[in-house]
Amino acid sequence: TGSLRGDLFAVGRAVADLLTTPAGRGLARAALEETMAPELAALARRKLEEGAGAAVATLVEGAMARGEWRPDAPPEVVLPLLVGGVLHRCLLEQQPPSTPWLEAVVDI
Repeated sequence: TGSLRGDLFAVGRAVADLLTTPAGRGLARAALEETMAPELAALARRKLEEGAGAAVATLVEGAMARGEWRPDAPPEVVLPLLVGGVLHRCLLEQQPPSTPWLEAVVDI
């Protein structure tokens, strides 16, 4: 999007859009079922992570090049916090992440 805030919002929105569908919720729940069905959980995790690595690397590299990424903020911590917040909102609270909610999370 050209800004870190916009990029993080886009990531959060994409995750939210997936998790607000029955198929997306099912995929997320399957990914968490390690003890019941480890093969299914692994497959679901791979499906959820598909293509995410390259997109995240591009997001972080762009933000670093623009001077927007704090050097003390590890991407492997920041991005899972965003995704985890959306997962919590969708799966545990069973609430759709509204635009104002998602903006507030990104602004933290």
